[in-house]
Amino acid sequence: MATSIPVAFETNGIGYLGFLIAFPGAFVRGKTMQEALAKVEHEAKIYPWHDRIHAKSMVKILRKQKGKGLIAHYQDPFYFFAE
Repeated sequence: MATSIPVAFETNGIGYLGFLIAFPGAFVRGKTMQEALAKVEHEAKIYPWHDRIHAKSMVKILRKQKGKGLIAHYQDPFYFFAE
Protein backbone atom coordinates (compact mmCIF):
# COMPACT_ATOMS: atom_id res chain seq x y z
CA MET A 1 0.00 0.00 0.00
CA ALA A 2 1.42 3.36 -0.99
CA THR A 3 1.10 6.11 1.58
CA SER A 4 1.52 9.91 1.68
CA ILE A 5 2.95 12.29 4.22
CA PRO A 6 1.66 15.87 4.18
CA VAL A 7 4.54 18.35 3.82
CA ALA A 8 4.36 22.14 4.16
CA PHE A 9 7.05 24.03 2.24
CA GLU A 10 8.60 27.44 2.55
CA THR A 11 11.38 29.02 0.53
CA ASN A 12 13.81 31.85 0.99
CA GLY A 13 14.49 32.12 -2.72
CA ILE A 14 17.65 30.04 -2.42
CA GLY A 15 16.28 26.69 -1.25
CA TYR A 16 13.25 24.89 0.16
CA LEU A 17 12.41 23.75 3.67
CA GLY A 18 9.66 21.18 4.10
CA PHE A 19 7.98 20.39 7.41
CA LEU A 20 6.53 16.88 7.76
CA ILE A 21 3.16 17.75 9.25
CA ALA A 22 2.46 14.30 10.72
CA PHE A 23 5.92 14.19 12.33
CA PRO A 24 6.43 17.17 14.67
CA GLY A 25 9.98 18.52 14.44
CA ALA A 26 10.83 16.58 11.28
CA PHE A 27 11.90 18.55 8.21
CA VAL A 28 13.69 18.20 4.88
CA ARG A 29 15.78 20.69 2.91
CA GLY A 30 16.82 20.98 -0.70
CA LYS A 31 17.88 23.45 -3.38
CA THR A 32 14.68 22.51 -5.24
CA MET A 33 11.32 21.30 -3.96
CA GLN A 34 11.87 17.99 -5.78
CA GLU A 35 15.22 17.53 -4.01
CA ALA A 36 13.56 18.10 -0.65
CA LEU A 37 10.62 15.80 -1.52
CA ALA A 38 13.06 13.03 -2.36
CA LYS A 39 14.20 13.09 1.29
CA VAL A 40 10.73 12.79 2.89
CA GLU A 41 10.52 9.00 2.97
CA HIS A 42 13.96 8.70 4.60
CA GLU A 43 13.17 11.39 7.18
CA ALA A 44 9.90 9.65 8.11
CA LYS A 45 11.67 6.30 8.50
CA ILE A 46 14.31 7.70 10.87
CA TYR A 47 11.82 9.79 12.86
CA PRO A 48 12.40 8.89 16.53
CA TRP A 49 8.71 8.37 17.36
CA HIS A 50 7.55 6.78 14.09
CA ASP A 51 6.50 3.62 15.89
CA ARG A 52 4.20 5.66 18.17
CA ILE A 53 2.27 7.31 15.35
CA HIS A 54 -0.59 5.08 14.30
CA ALA A 55 -2.22 5.35 10.90
CA LYS A 56 -5.68 5.01 12.45
CA SER A 57 -5.04 8.06 14.64
CA MET A 58 -3.90 10.12 11.65
CA VAL A 59 -6.95 9.07 9.65
CA LYS A 60 -9.24 10.16 12.51
CA ILE A 61 -7.47 13.52 12.77
CA LEU A 62 -7.65 14.20 9.04
CA ARG A 63 -11.32 13.19 8.81
CA LYS A 64 -12.12 15.51 11.73
CA GLN A 65 -10.19 18.37 10.08
CA LYS A 66 -12.10 17.83 6.83
CA GLY A 67 -15.42 17.78 8.70
CA LYS A 68 -14.59 21.13 10.27
CA GLY A 69 -13.55 22.60 6.92
CA LEU A 70 -9.89 22.93 7.93
CA ILE A 71 -8.68 20.92 4.94
CA ALA A 72 -10.25 20.79 1.49
CA HIS A 73 -9.86 17.06 0.87
CA TYR A 74 -8.77 13.91 2.65
CA GLN A 75 -6.09 11.58 1.37
CA ASP A 76 -4.37 8.61 2.95
CA PRO A 77 -1.77 10.34 5.16
CA PHE A 78 0.94 7.80 4.45
CA TYR A 79 1.23 7.89 0.67
CA PHE A 80 4.81 8.47 -0.50
CA PHE A 81 5.06 10.36 -3.75
CA ALA A 82 7.67 12.00 -5.91
CA GLU A 83 7.29 14.58 -8.64
